[in-house]
Amino acid sequence: MPASGFAVVHFKADWKGPWHPTPYRQWFFILSGSWTITASDQTERTLSTEVALLLEDMGTQGHLTRVNGGRPVFAVGVRIPDA
Repeated sequence: MPASGFAVVHFKADWKGPWHPTPYRQWFFILSGSWTITASDQTERTLSTEVALLLEDMGTQGHLTRVNGGRPVFAVGVRIPDA
């Protein structure tokens, strides 16, 4: 799958974010830590290392993100072209 960029991101321990959409289609790969994503339909998914998530909720209410377990999260987001 072609990619058009990537970013390494860091979220502080116990960080909680407001509702937000992803700015573009991207795969997120969790390198360390754990977080919970809540989709606009209230579906929750907890992600940790060795898990990848395709984010493509542009133009919507988006999702909530919460870091779990008192440890920071390091992840890589890989931008991919629109479908």
